Amino acid sequence: MTQKELMPLFPPTCYLKGGILLVSPSDFGRLEGRTLGGSRLFMLVCHGSLSLQIVGRNYEVRAYAFLDVMETVSIQMEQFSPDLQAWGVFITFEFASESLKNLRPGPQGYLLERLNIPVQELSEKECGTLEHQLLLLRECLSDMKHFYRQELAQLYFKSFSLELGNIMLSHREDTDRFTPHINKYDFITLGFLKLVSRYFSSEHTVDFYAESLCISTKHLTRVVKEKI
Repeated sequence: MTQKELMPLFPPTCYLKGGILLVSPSDFGRLEGRTLGGSRLFMLVCHGSLSLQIVGRNYEVRAYAFLDVMETVSIQMEQFSPDLQAWGVFITFEFASESLKNLRPGPQGYLLERLNIPVQELSEKECGTLEHQLLLLRECLSDMKHFYRQELAQLYFKSFSLELGNIMLSHREDTDRFTPHINKYDFITLGFLKLVSRYFSSEHTVDFYAESLCISTKHLTRVVKEKI
């Protein structure tokens, strides 16, 4: 199920159409037994545990874990423990791009790492930091009469992303050359990922993506290898 298909399962106070769907711990049980895909998914497990399957691999995810699942990856939500307390954030590429502008929310190579290792263990403090940001986002989305609801949602998602990026950077040692802003090669990579998320099921050649980005196949291959 994509973000769009999931939205009818939740009240309008949980989402912005075409942008973001925030699943709070009180509603997270509605995802049990479902297959999710076609949307970027952030998942924060604060208490309890759940079992799931990602690209044929089984995972038992416990408290203080963070998952980042790409649009092109499907995830089978299997069994949830009775005491599970978890958050789910489904976002579109457009919403994330508009929220972050040209900021780099994390270390280079992060996306490739998450494709290979989607589950990241956190400390209790780190988990609490991210949950605090999600509580702010939930409060913002719940006020449907707020004149700046969308703008605030983008702001709080940006805040969440930067806190997440800071946590991921703190787990790295190779941060000497880190820059908080993306460059022209990062834009090519983001454009490539956006196209992949839209056409991954029908287009499987590098030539298609290079032509769509108006660059050579060789250049796209080199940039993608360097960045992700």
